[in-house]
Amino acid sequence: LAEEFAIFDKFHASVPGPTWPNRLFQLMGTSKGCTETNQRNPHTFLYFGKTIFDLVEEAGHDWRFYYKDAPLEMALIAKLTFHPFKVKGWRKFKKDVAEGTLPSFSWVNPQWFVNKTSGEGSSDQHPDHDVRLGEALLKEVYETLRAGKNWEKTALIITYDEHGGYYDHVSPPENIPAPDDIKSYPDDFDFQRLGIRVPTLLISP
Repeated sequence: LAEEFAIFDKFHASVPGPTWPNRLFQLMGTSKGCTETNQRNPHTFLYFGKTIFDLVEEAGHDWRFYYKDAPLEMALIAKLTFHPFKVKGWRKFKKDVAEGTLPSFSWVNPQWFVNKTSGEGSSDQHPDHDVRLGEALLKEVYETLRAGKNWEKTALIITYDEHGGYYDHVSPPENIPAPDDIKSYPDDFDFQRLGIRVPTLLISP
């Protein structure tokens, strides 16, 4: 895919930190002050505010959130918590593609956990998971879309929420405008620098 389609070579994680702050940035344009995955502000049960899904709605389009095994973001982001009928499983994703009924915007999550019944492993490519399973997932999504009714007008963006801790020779940009004035938690961080680059591809006819 990287050889055949477009590569974003200056696509940085929004926070020089772990998954959830960066995942919140992806979906909300801010982490609402969150700087850690395992520590939520005790005053914050859910994250409220405008999301990418709201922007799609404002433009007059529909959206859906698909997941492989667990829609974990539903426990974080109010927009997803209060729109459960927009959150669908993997079989529904493949059915919608095949039938040409995907909405204008779809968010697709990998498998987070090991399925103890089938033995299928995590496909999120998070250390220390088997990266081959993530490659197999990318292949499955790509080939499913290629075989679907609307491939000729589809754009697939593959990206990651953060960098996984690997070295990069490109320094993250600094003096970035903070998204808001919400105080960081639990770390003291001003959100004025980005994180390490993440692989991002644009695949489309």
